[in-house]
Amino acid sequence: MLQSIGFAAAYTGVGIALLVLGFYSFDLLTPGNLGRHISEHRSVNAAVAVSGGFLGQGAIVFASIWTNATAASAGHCCTPWSSASWGSCCRPWRSWRWT
Repeated sequence: MLQSIGFAAAYTGVGIALLVLGFYSFDLLTPGNLGRHISEHRSVNAAVAVSGGFLGQGAIVFASIWTNATAASAGHCCTPWSSASWGSCCRPWRSWRWT
């Protein structure tokens, strides 16, 4: 149980860090300061753009955590640094292997 709580806390931290990193990278790609446009100028367009980015990033992070969690519960660890064979994990094809 304690291990599951630790995994949940780690996934939460990674998810929040990725959303913050995504916001700042999105802010760099757009003209002006998005935080200032939203807070000071009350720009609805900037808020819609940021919320769309958050939804997209959240969906990607959720899907990656979900697939990693289901593979881990099946006894697989889907990282190239694990002791399990990376070639036998998280892929629909079976003939390809890392060389």
